[in-house]
Amino acid sequence: MKATIFLKSFILLTTMPWNWSSESFQAKAQHADGWNISYTVPKDWTLYRTEGRLKMYMHQGMGSALFIAPALNQTLQGITNDIVNLAGVLNMQVQPTEPLNEQTINGKKVIVGAADFINKATHERQKSYGITVFGQNRTSLGMLVLSRPENIDISRKMLEDVVPTVRLGDPVENQQAVAALAGTWIYYSGANSPSIARSGSWSHSYEETVYFDGAGHYNWRSSSHVAATSDQRGNYQSSASNIGGNNSKGTYTVIENTLIVNNEQSSFAYDFQLFGGKLISGGRTFLRE
Repeated sequence: MKATIFLKSFILLTTMPWNWSSESFQAKAQHADGWNISYTVPKDWTLYRTEGRLKMYMHQGMGSALFIAPALNQTLQGITNDIVNLAGVLNMQVQPTEPLNEQTINGKKVIVGAADFINKATHERQKSYGITVFGQNRTSLGMLVLSRPENIDISRKMLEDVVPTVRLGDPVENQQAVAALAGTWIYYSGANSPSIARSGSWSHSYEETVYFDGAGHYNWRSSSHVAATSDQRGNYQSSASNIGGNNSKGTYTVIENTLIVNNEQSSFAYDFQLFGGKLISGGRTFLRE
């Protein structure tokens, strides 16, 4: 599986028109129940949308967006991936302005950093500032505010004021979902063409297979195949297979509707839905074998 923390969750957000019919909170505590996490968002910030574990808040007056999501076993590399993935989905490039660094805010261990988000089409710059708050039990709460340059100082102070309100408890494993995932799941993608300039053909395919034992362990592998042939005067014929094949194994758990897989290198989180013989995550559908 590929790391998609934040990635697909933002697609709907960036394609929908802004509206302000959502509930507006007046410094009200917010909860991620299965994660046993709570925090307080300052007044005048509106909960715009919830996608899985991700919540997006908007401040209409400042034109700022606040993204908040819990995580497990978060790392510096994981935070970097989240920022890059977010920028990509927003069709923006990310340019770090303050490298990620560990600090203490109100007695809490945090990782902070800042970056410019640059629109690929218009080259307009937005400022971002992020804080990840860590608990004592491998859980963390990631927060990133995206704002117009003239409002970033206010947004940054607002985000720092949220830190003292963060409470991180022990997450509750969704044991029913852990067991329900038991089995082998396959994702397949492929395409082909009958000819290349009327003189040959090509095809490519990609496949992922993941096995869950229903008790917290998984095995995953991927393979790809590319082939091209040409019969023009018999001068060209080629075929290549298993390009980019990979595999990994480790442990997994489920918190609420978030699948978390851990291997020797890192930890990844995927919001998912299970419909009978279909496992849907990150815009892809895995079929039960």
